[in-house]
Amino acid sequence: MNINTNKKIKIEYTIISRGTEKYGSKGYMGITEPINKKRYFVLANHYEKYVKSFKDSFFFDDEYDIENIVLSRFELIPKLAFDGELDFIKERILVYGLGSVGTAALTYLLDLGYKEIDILIKNNKTKTIYLINYLNKKYKANIKARNILSDQYDTYIDATGSSNAIESIFEDIPNNATVFFLGTPRESKYLIDPLDIHRKNLRIFGGHELNGHSWDERNKAFLKLLMQNKNKNLKSFVNIYNSNSDILTKVYNKKRNFFEVIKYDIQN
Repeated sequence: MNINTNKKIKIEYTIISRGTEKYGSKGYMGITEPINKKRYFVLANHYEKYVKSFKDSFFFDDEYDIENIVLSRFELIPKLAFDGELDFIKERILVYGLGSVGTAALTYLLDLGYKEIDILIKNNKTKTIYLINYLNKKYKANIKARNILSDQYDTYIDATGSSNAIESIFEDIPNNATVFFLGTPRESKYLIDPLDIHRKNLRIFGGHELNGHSWDERNKAFLKLLMQNKNKNLKSFVNIYNSNSDILTKVYNKKRNFFEVIKYDIQN
């Protein structure tokens, strides 16, 4: 699809990414208005009215609801990390953190057929319990919420990027285990002893969705996810807020759902 760079294309949605934005980002995921029955997924700050750059953008048919688009974008991270390394993902599995990335990783693992998955979270909120019960029923899975890391697992998936989380994983990790880092680490202290990696024969994989992946690979993966998620009922797990000047402050102060989106009035 050719892009007419002389035409101003409006941004209709931006997606909130807490893990990135708490370190100063003003957002980076925008979804355009429909153009000839297509949309673009672009780099965009919150409250930007028009597309400034099509660098690393995706385009897709305007037939998918916003809930699907949001999940698929976050699922791009685990999909690119997992798909080439499925031989190393073995049950039992621990997903550390249930934010947007953790929820996307959990859903993608279930679609791959994994059933025995524990989720390590700070507290069992009502929405978390509802999500786990919903997914257990839908996938006939055995997902359990844990508040303390007390067991050993075959596969660890960190979706936090937190130094404390990473340290706790490596404190008592068993031989031949696998670790995926999906959350972007931004702190300054990571207590991982290379000797432990060597002696325990650990496998460690990064999960950045840009580096090491071509645009073509990423775009095809995103389109596949949109198709895969087309019939999922996700409205209960995505909050869509109308744009106003203080919405980000309210969302940052209190997380209200697993995925959060701002919608802009493109008629103005």
